[in-house]
Amino acid sequence: MRKVLFIFVLMSLALAAHAQLRTVYCEMIGSGSPSGRSIKISFDFGEQKYYYKASSDNQIIDEDGKVIDFSSMIDALNYMADRGWKLHTAFSAAIKGQGGAETYRYILFKEIGNGESIMDGIRLLGEYKQEQKEEKERKQAAEDSKKSGWDDVYK
Repeated sequence: MRKVLFIFVLMSLALAAHAQLRTVYCEMIGSGSPSGRSIKISFDFGEQKYYYKASSDNQIIDEDGKVIDFSSMIDALNYMADRGWKLHTAFSAAIKGQGGAETYRYILFKEIGNGESIMDGIRLLGEYKQEQKEEKERKQAAEDSKKSGWDDVYK
């Protein structure tokens, strides 16, 4: 009886842990030459504040804030696979008004648990720029506050 109860408890815990996972999606957008010589790859995680999905602000950066230049869509797909993403769908489409330039779109997905973010392990250029701007503003405000403190001494 104890074995049956023990197995039941283990199965319940396993099901509860699995029930806490949720599936999230990402769109990887490649525009430019299919040979990879001049391809620009942007990402849409559904959370960024930049309206144009293929914006430079939606490119992935490294720890130093430099855009990661992928040599091809497959290079970018391998990068994302190393971070737990899996390919769901791939398709291409021509963009009207840009001479029929093709864009290559890969829909990726992964399972994340409670407390995990869709952006774990990934930084976008737009976020980095915003952080740099805020840091510069904080430094300027601190400098201005320091200067105004000196002015008060002479009043």
